[in-house]
Amino acid sequence: MDSAKLLLHPTRLRVLQYLRLHDRAATSAIVAYLQDVPRATVYHHMKLLEEGGV
Repeated sequence: MDSAKLLLHPTRLRVLQYLRLHDRAATSAIVAYLQDVPRATVYHHMKLLEEGGV
């Protein structure tokens, strides 16, 4: 996936903002933070970020 596409998705941006504030976090903590995003969606975006090397 193109780096810009990977990083500029609104949900992935929110995940990255959370990680920037907390350095490391379990996915469950990110799910709790992003209460308006379904759990499966958060896991999907986390997988894309991991595969993209972020």
